[in-house]
Amino acid sequence: MAITRSRRKNRQLKNNEYKSLDLSKESLVTKSENEIFVKSKEKLGKKIVELIISIILWLNMLIILYFFISACFNYNDNFIGILKSYFKITNNDIQYFVKLSIMYFCLSYIILFSWKMYNKKRFGNLQRREESKPTSDEEMLSLGLIKPEVYKILQADKIIIFDENPVKDLSRRS
Repeated sequence: MAITRSRRKNRQLKNNEYKSLDLSKESLVTKSENEIFVKSKEKLGKKIVELIISIILWLNMLIILYFFISACFNYNDNFIGILKSYFKITNNDIQYFVKLSIMYFCLSYIILFSWKMYNKKRFGNLQRREESKPTSDEEMLSLGLIKPEVYKILQADKIIIFDENPVKDLSRRS
């Protein structure tokens, strides 16, 4: 993946560093654990806010789940009773809503399944699409959009910093 040079303090790589590239599979596969993990530069405050919001949303989801499960089993305690009286809803209303939702889901499933069977019966098992073959290096280089040295660097390295975009602009290409 190519990363263009940002205004931050990025290390500049010189062309002579790429002359002795080791493109063997062994050199690309043997990476230490520290090189595999992505290290973020997020601020601690932002992470804390994200954690708090995530916990609040998970608790909300658990309360809603408990709300529906308690209604399905006709279970009432003080906490759920307060919620149900606040929303002016009874267990029967919730049970009716769940049954109606299941009925709509089944109806949608039957309609979509029928549509699938109709299409199979009408058009058969058509296999028109073919999986595309992998693009070779020669085909990529024959496009003439990038120099072969830069292409080898792009294939080998994970982080690359360019002073300018090495890919030729298609609108200026003749």
